[in-house]
Amino acid sequence: MPDVRLAPGLHKLRAVDPNINPQSLYAANERLASMSNGKRPDGHAWINLINMFMAPMRADKESGQFVAANTEEYDVRVNALLASLVMPPPAKYPKRSGDSRLFTALRNEISAMGILGADDEDLYRHRVVPHYPIVEGAINADFALRNGAMHIVETLDMRVKQESLRNKSHEASTKAIAFDQAKSTFGPATQTFAVIAAKDYQDAVPAENVLSRYAGHVLHRDSAEDMQFLRRHLLQAAGRPMLEESARH
Repeated sequence: MPDVRLAPGLHKLRAVDPNINPQSLYAANERLASMSNGKRPDGHAWINLINMFMAPMRADKESGQFVAANTEEYDVRVNALLASLVMPPPAKYPKRSGDSRLFTALRNEISAMGILGADDEDLYRHRVVPHYPIVEGAINADFALRNGAMHIVETLDMRVKQESLRNKSHEASTKAIAFDQAKSTFGPATQTFAVIAAKDYQDAVPAENVLSRYAGHVLHRDSAEDMQFLRRHLLQAAGRPMLEESARH
C-alpha cells in the first residue's frame, strides 16, 4: 500500500493552485491509499485517482503521450498541456457580499447623481468611493469623498427581524469606531454622516445614541429632508454646483 503523506505547510501547493481546498486534499490522502488495495494501479488507474481526488493536481488522459503531424501542431499541443497541467490557474476572489439594501440604494442614488467613483483613485477626482479603506485591511468606510477635507458616510440598515436588532447594535459600534478612526487618520476636519433605516425608528434609538457621539450628522433614510441634505452636501463637496442647484427642486 502506498505511503501518502502531506507536509504541514501548503504554501508550495498554493503555488500550483491558489484556490486549493486543504480539507479535500487531506481527505484524498486516505482515499488514494485505500483505493489502491495494496497494489500499484496501472497508469490509467493512477490518472483517474489523481483527477478524482487530488485536485489541484492534474493528469493528462493520454498518459503523457500524444502524436503530432508537424512542428506547429506539436507546439500547440505542448502549450495546451502547459496551460492545463502546469501553469497555476488564476486565484478566485469572492465577490463582495453583505452589502445592505440601504447601502445598495444609496450607492445607486449617488451613481445617478453622476459622482460615484469606480475605484480608490477616484477619491482624488472628487468622486464618492464605496468601501474606501480608512485602515488598510481592517476598517473601510461605506462611502468616502475628498475635497480637501474627507467626508465619510456610514449606513446602518435596521430593517431586520426583532431578534436580529441586537446584532445591529453591535454593528452601530463598529460604525462608531470607523468614524473615530477616520478623524484620527484624515484629521479633525473630517465630516461624518450616519444614515439609518428602520421599520420603527424607536428600535433605532440605542444605535442612534451610540452613533451621535461620533457622527457629525445622524440622518434617517425615510426623512426626505435628511436625504435632501445629504445629497446637497455630497454634490457641493464634489464640486457640482449645477447639480446641487437642481437637487433643490
